[in-house]
Amino acid sequence: MENDIDEFIKIGLETFRELDYPRYYPFSFVRLLPYYSDLRSKKLLEAISNLKKKEIPLKKIADSFPTLPTLRIEIGLSLIDLKIAGYQKNTRIEIFDFFNSLIKIRAKKDYYGKNSCIEKTDEELKNILKKVKFSKVSKKDAKNLGLLSASLASLSWALYNDNFPHQSYEIEGPYELDGNRKLLIKKNIRLKPYEIFEHTLKYKYENVELYVIYNDINIKLDAINHVSYDNNAVNATEKVALFIDGKQIFKLSSKIDSLIEYFGELSQKQFEYFDSLSFKEKKRMFLFQREYALKDFFTLAEIEWKPSEEMLKRVKDRKLLPVPKEKKENKNKIFVKLFDPRCEAPFKEKMTLKLLRALYYR
Repeated sequence: MENDIDEFIKIGLETFRELDYPRYYPFSFVRLLPYYSDLRSKKLLEAISNLKKKEIPLKKIADSFPTLPTLRIEIGLSLIDLKIAGYQKNTRIEIFDFFNSLIKIRAKKDYYGKNSCIEKTDEELKNILKKVKFSKVSKKDAKNLGLLSASLASLSWALYNDNFPHQSYEIEGPYELDGNRKLLIKKNIRLKPYEIFEHTLKYKYENVELYVIYNDINIKLDAINHVSYDNNAVNATEKVALFIDGKQIFKLSSKIDSLIEYFGELSQKQFEYFDSLSFKEKKRMFLFQREYALKDFFTLAEIEWKPSEEMLKRVKDRKLLPVPKEKKENKNKIFVKLFDPRCEAPFKEKMTLKLLRALYYR
C-alpha cells in the first residue's frame, strides 16, 4: 500500500498543479469545505461501516460511483476532511485503503490516471467493437461532433460547476486498437439531476455517449479527465457512434445541428439560472452537488445522500474562507501534508491557509 500512496500523491500533485482554483465558479471547494469536514467525515465513516456490515461486494460499491474520476477525487476530498476533523493516521489510512480497493476494481490499469482512464477489460472492448455500429464521418461531421461534445461538456459544467463536473463528464480511454488507431468513449451523464435542480426533470435526455475511433494521433488523459492530443483531433477522427439514453443514433449528419443547438441552449439557461441564485443559495447548491456525486454510494449504505440540516446550517451564514495573498510555503510539501494519509497535519477552521495555499499556488 505504501507504493500506492506514493503513486497517488505523485500523480495527484501533477494534476492539481494544472488547475486554476482562484477562478473556480462560483468558488473553490476549499473555501467552504472546512466548515463541515467533521460532519462529512462522520457520514462517510458510517457509510463504509454499514457497507462492511452488510457485506456488500466491493465491485457493487465501486460501480455505485458515476465515474472513475469521482472515485479518485473523493479520496483527496475525504483525506482533507479527515485531517481537518482531526481523525488519526490509522483511520485515514483505512479510508485510503478502502477507496484504493475500489479504484483497483473500477480501473483496469493506470489506477490513478497518469495518462488514461481505462475501465474496460480486453474482452469488454472486443464486445464493444463487435456490437457497436461505427460510421465513417466527413471532416464537417467530425467538426460538428466536436461542437456537440463541447455543448455537452458545457451543460455538465453548468449543472455541477467547476467543483464537481467529474460526476457528469468522463472520457474513457484511450483504448489501443490495431495499427495506430485508438478509441475514446466520451460520456455526459446525469444531465437531469432533478433532485438538485427540479426544472431539469423536463430535459429530454439524461445520458449521452460518443464513441470515437481516431487514427494516427496520440491521446493523453489526466486523473480527472482533462484530455490532450498531439495532432488535429478532427482530422484524425475516423469512425463514430452516438448513443442517447442507451439508444444508438443513426444518420448523424441530419441530427447533429439540432442536438448542438438543444444542449447549447440548455447550458446557457442553466448558467443563467445558477448565476441568478443568491450567495446563500449557491452555498446550499454546492453541498447538494458534492453529495449527489456519491448518491448511489450512500443509498447502497442505507444513508440519506442529501446534505444534513446541520451541514447546511454550518455554511448558511458563513463567509468564504480567505484566499492567501502571499506564497510562503513549498507547495509540494504542503500538498503531501494535505493528501498523504501517513502525514500528520492537524487543521482547524481558522488554520486552513496552508490548505488554501497548497491548492491556489502552482
